[in-house]
Amino acid sequence: QGDLSPAFNPEVLNYTIEVPNGTNSLNIIATPASELASVEIGAFNNIPGSDTITVIAENGTVRKYSIDIDVKLDDNNTLSLLSVAEGALNPPFNPEILSYDVLVPFETTELSITAVASSNKAIVTIGAFDQIPGSDKVIVEAEDNSIKEYTIAIEKEAPLSINELDENRIVFYPNPT
Repeated sequence: QGDLSPAFNPEVLNYTIEVPNGTNSLNIIATPASELASVEIGAFNNIPGSDTITVIAENGTVRKYSIDIDVKLDDNNTLSLLSVAEGALNPPFNPEILSYDVLVPFETTELSITAVASSNKAIVTIGAFDQIPGSDKVIVEAEDNSIKEYTIAIEKEAPLSINELDENRIVFYPNPT
């Protein structure tokens, strides 16, 4: 679950162990150098926190080893969802793909970007996306301050020609009689 730091030495009494984010229990194994000694292992149920391992030699000598338990900060800086309401991402969303194109209708003046972090400890910042066509970024910052940037380039479809318009939408003024 984690590595003891420094490496165990019977003369060193203070240690640290760093465990993965989400760890809620530890399985501590301590074996005395002498079969005649006894070992008492603390509960180690406060993570992060600290606890002790007490070794009692056959002559009654007590040695206490202290272990501080630290939790690694979450390094998950990926998105679980990224979408643009006005058009489809190209390529389709994949958390490991960092660059996308979106083709939106010619009339589009605003975008609705949805971005959800994979980790509830991450912070998502969505750029302004106020230039259409243009590009901007969605930035995900993990708890450990690592950053991943997703870039979305927005392009507009070509405007409709007069031949493609619905003739019911064309109105002439004044109406010829």
